[in-house]
Amino acid sequence: MVTAGVLILTGALILGACGGSSDNDAATTVSGSPTATTAPNAAVTTIEPDEDSGVIASGSAADRCNALFTTSEMTDLFGEEAILDEAETEEGIGQLICVWSTVEDPNDLTDLSYDLLVLQLYGGDPIPGENFFDVSFYPDAQPLDGIGAQAFLDKTAPNNLTVHFLEGKTYGQISYVEANPDSPGGAAGLTDAQAINLLTTFHDRVP
Repeated sequence: MVTAGVLILTGALILGACGGSSDNDAATTVSGSPTATTAPNAAVTTIEPDEDSGVIASGSAADRCNALFTTSEMTDLFGEEAILDEAETEEGIGQLICVWSTVEDPNDLTDLSYDLLVLQLYGGDPIPGENFFDVSFYPDAQPLDGIGAQAFLDKTAPNNLTVHFLEGKTYGQISYVEANPDSPGGAAGLTDAQAINLLTTFHDRVP
């Protein structure tokens, strides 16, 4: 079981995310969804991977991230311009990491908050994705219906909302962070319905 490493890695990404650039693809809708107590039915356009490759199987890390969510979608989600900050793979454990953030102007002292979304996907080869998730790390996690074999939503950490799914050997996690000096320790700037819709879209786009 290596769940502790996943938690450490997520924290390191949140602290270490830096500016970058990414070409915007065509936008699709990722807003709106049912409540956490019902099975989600997100109305989104699925981005299909290349015919000869899956999101994990081949292609650059940035291509794989963009096949899951576009920067245009993240811009819509954040409500301001977004970039794909980081895109990394670790084929030894079948891992894909994508980090999107808002584009901030260092000279604008009226806007000191920023949004960050960290996506982790474990494709199950060579290590089953379930080895990277232990619900005991999230004692207050709320189970979600209709997304994979198991899915959870957790809002324990301040300014952070995390959603997870398990489907066969695949494990996916999205952590949404809103750093706002005007609201320290507050809730992340994402509703439960938006988070469920985001997780549903993520799950449905994994081949």
